[in-house]
Amino acid sequence: MSDVEKISENFSDKSEEFRIDIYEIINLIKRNKKLIFLSGILGIVCSSYLAISTKRSWEGQFQIVLNEKSVNQTAATILGGFANLNATNELDTKVEILKSPSVLFDIFKFVEDQKVDGSKEQKGRFNKWKKNLNVKLTKGTTILNISYIDKKKEIIIPVLERLSEKYKTYSLDKNIVKMNNSIDFFDRQIELFKKKSLNSLKMAQEFGQKHDLLIFDGKSNFNDSLSKTNLEFGNQIGNIVLSPSSGDRLSSNYIEVIRVSAANKIRKIDEQLKLINNLGNDQYQLLYLGSNIPSFKDNQNITRLKTLDKLLVESRKVFKESDDKILKLVNEKKVILGLLKKELIGILKGERNISQATYEAASRPKGVIIKYQQLLKESARDDSTLNILETQKRQLELQKEKDFETAELITEPTLLSDPVGPNRKKILFFGTFIGLLIGGLLSKYIEFKKGFLLTNSEANKLFDRPSLDYFEESNNQNWNEKIDFLLYITLSKVKGEIALNVIGDIPDYTIEKFLEILNKKQNTLKLIRVNNLSENAKYPYFIFLTALNITKINEIKVIKNRLNFKENKFLGHIIFSV
Repeated sequence: MSDVEKISENFSDKSEEFRIDIYEIINLIKRNKKLIFLSGILGIVCSSYLAISTKRSWEGQFQIVLNEKSVNQTAATILGGFANLNATNELDTKVEILKSPSVLFDIFKFVEDQKVDGSKEQKGRFNKWKKNLNVKLTKGTTILNISYIDKKKEIIIPVLERLSEKYKTYSLDKNIVKMNNSIDFFDRQIELFKKKSLNSLKMAQEFGQKHDLLIFDGKSNFNDSLSKTNLEFGNQIGNIVLSPSSGDRLSSNYIEVIRVSAANKIRKIDEQLKLINNLGNDQYQLLYLGSNIPSFKDNQNITRLKTLDKLLVESRKVFKESDDKILKLVNEKKVILGLLKKELIGILKGERNISQATYEAASRPKGVIIKYQQLLKESARDDSTLNILETQKRQLELQKEKDFETAELITEPTLLSDPVGPNRKKILFFGTFIGLLIGGLLSKYIEFKKGFLLTNSEANKLFDRPSLDYFEESNNQNWNEKIDFLLYITLSKVKGEIALNVIGDIPDYTIEKFLEILNKKQNTLKLIRVNNLSENAKYPYFIFLTALNITKINEIKVIKNRLNFKENKFLGHIIFSV
């Protein structure tokens, strides 16, 4: 079976289970419609009383613009590098402060004076009251939305007016205090970093002079001084070209770069010398190695060697290899190759000596370079921090000279025309729903306690197979047709006697009518009603007769435990609806 077929089959099974569940729920409602209806009516009555008796809640609101200039630019921007606050965090913090007891407690006392109730502790009453107040920022703005809900309609506008005045004056007072505290903070930090910057600069200069490292004056741009000094030093001692941009990293690594470059050059020259010594008289490899050395490329012997090669080519067209002219040219070529080899070795050794001198000049005791880097970075960091502090203090002092702005009202406190709660329609809906749900659950529980077989699907599950047929007392006109189908289609291959076992107190007239029609129509089959289970052993086959709302589930389970429903003798079960 393919994956698609399996998925389709599983989906069909799920759909079938869902249809069965819906069918059973509908049948449950039909069987217990009176109880469920009465429970729903009770839910409607109770929820209606609750909706009418609950006092209506009213809402008032207004909008206010927080003073972003004094709060955000001063605290978040100026202190942002040290307190790690941004404008959004500062506004969120301010909103939380505006909801705190220190700001709202006077408003709460005013409300308490209007509502005389001393039954609870003050703290508990404040927390409960604060839930009626909603203070929220509009996203991406400094607009504060304030709303207040209360059941006492006449006090909402006075409460909102007091809130607006409180927020405006609180904003001004807090900004002045914050500004003064910030200036004091910068004064202390500037004094501290002046000393630190001077000391770290002095230590770096003294250490550099002691170990013949980079010297800078500390007045002009610090990184430019480093870059120029390093370039001059590198070019003087080793003719090594270094990038000026390296100075932007406060690098004393120039010394290390020069030393490592010289060491690598020495290794390269040693390898070249070793290769030349192993070449023998290989003219072309020798010339290729020498082509990378500017002072060797213009050697006159190279020109002479090329001329000899041409003469040899022309002479070999005329003379034999043993001829004196050929031998003379070959010997001359060997001599020139030997001279070129010696000159190349001499040039490389000279360059090696220069690189060795550069290496020695750039070498420093272990740990000196690392220590100097740390001193330079510390000095630069202290100097940068001092500059930032002085700049931000000036910004703060300029800000202080400006007039502080209080919070600005966008809308006046307004009372909404319609109540905001409770929602009577919603209360009525949920009350009705809960009433119907309780009625359904109670019906299910009552049916469970009675233990009767209620649906065809329930019977099929107990017998582990579909029923042979279903007979309704209210629709007995089609019993003849159903029995014909049972005898000539469903049981057409069965021969002999079949025992009929009745489970539960099914009315005799129903069983007698069923047997009467059977006996008239049967030919090769003989269906016999038995009174107890032990009689089934006398017959080759047996069938169980059950009835909805009469046969009990436990009766079927007991029989199931005594008999094997899966053996070939058990043909199935028939369900009656009486």
